[in-house]
Amino acid sequence: MDSTQLTDIVEQADARLASTTPNQEIQAALAQNRPDLWAALASNPMLYPELVSWLYQLQDDAVLAALSGRRTCASPSTMGTAAQSQTPAAWVWVADGAPPQNAGHAGAEDQSFGWSPVPLIAAAVIILLVIGGIGTWRLGLFGGDDGRTPSVAAGGSDPARTPSPSDATDEDAKDEEPNRDAPTPAESNGSGSGRSGPGAGAADRVAPCARAPQFAVRSVSDQDGELEVTTEVTPSCAKGDVLTGAANSIMLYASSSTAGGSGAADMVVAYADFDFSSSPLVIPPDGRTLVLRFAAGYFFRSASDINASSAMISGDIDRSGASDAVMVGDDASTTAIAASGAGDGQAAEVFAADNLRWQADHDRPIAVSGVSGYWVPQVSSKRLGLYAEGMTWSSPAIMQEFLSLREQFPQALLLFSDEWSVFDAGGGWWVTIVGITFSTAEGANAWCDSQGLDGEHCFAKYIDTNGSSAGTTRNR
Repeated sequence: MDSTQLTDIVEQADARLASTTPNQEIQAALAQNRPDLWAALASNPMLYPELVSWLYQLQDDAVLAALSGRRTCASPSTMGTAAQSQTPAAWVWVADGAPPQNAGHAGAEDQSFGWSPVPLIAAAVIILLVIGGIGTWRLGLFGGDDGRTPSVAAGGSDPARTPSPSDATDEDAKDEEPNRDAPTPAESNGSGSGRSGPGAGAADRVAPCARAPQFAVRSVSDQDGELEVTTEVTPSCAKGDVLTGAANSIMLYASSSTAGGSGAADMVVAYADFDFSSSPLVIPPDGRTLVLRFAAGYFFRSASDINASSAMISGDIDRSGASDAVMVGDDASTTAIAASGAGDGQAAEVFAADNLRWQADHDRPIAVSGVSGYWVPQVSSKRLGLYAEGMTWSSPAIMQEFLSLREQFPQALLLFSDEWSVFDAGGGWWVTIVGITFSTAEGANAWCDSQGLDGEHCFAKYIDTNGSSAGTTRNR
């Protein structure tokens, strides 16, 4: 999204958006510009780790309480009332490397408690080392309440700078969780080397990584009303990975530029949750091909407008209920196919609204040069909140209808009515026309007849950059 769109979202954001958005660009902007939403942002279970660290270093009581509640599954409503009274748990101090100072009592003269958390920290560390092992403790420490790990890493932890999800480095991607080579339960309980299945060496067990795998987009295509994205997925651990969670939120990014798809991938064009709980996705050490299918309503741009070479995937991997799985020998050579499920409706609304604006900007010069001064068939007009055809229209629904119409009529163009004088001002309609020109209204309406479209779904519209709306619509 461009800076204006991002500014609008940040200015209009409320606690609900801050606590639920999976979009890391929005998260970073809220952290930088909306200190009144820091506590709500801290309760968001889908924050990327570097932003969590940055929020810790603010040493704000409400933020620390929300972060602590986030780890213990506290609800947003209880976080707000307890924010001023809760003390950060000992694990927060260990994570930061030193006991946090209260933001409201920063002066040395106010440190009047006369006790130190160091003994408590030391005792907690020793107990955790004995019971769980330092590798397991560290995984639990940084994994978050629901075990979700973002696939985009941000560099740096300077509290004066909000970490951005675009700051990922190659070194971050190469890091592995400490003690990653520790024996799995199957190896430590006397059951042998961890091999299982028919015959020696038929299968190996692979445990989930603490960090998310890396996705590389290879191709994007429109398939039967879905957006199909073929990726190469590579584990962040040397021994492979397995995805078993039910709510893996995955976002496809493409360029916000309307100039032929060029530019950095900075705009979400598809977003949905993928469920691997019933059929775990095993990722061998060398990676494998994964096809992600975004269902109708969860992608907001057609494949022809997405440059696969610059597109990228980000997401939050659900590690809750993670367990090891059998890695069959031919996994590396097979293609896994995953269909999307439901996603966050509020996030989808934001992403779809962004893409409606992008589509109208993309199509405007085509309409100006190609259909201005002619009659064309108008096949749809929808606006946010309109109740029609048995439903209340949302941004995802409007976007999906346009994409379906363009699949049916490749010359379809999207116009925003307030930008064209031939529509009544202030309507806020998203209008779909078919870019086939006629010199008369009768010619455009005859085309509607030939397509079998009724009078409510197709009629003649005169398009021009000048003049009024009078006489520019001819119903059938």
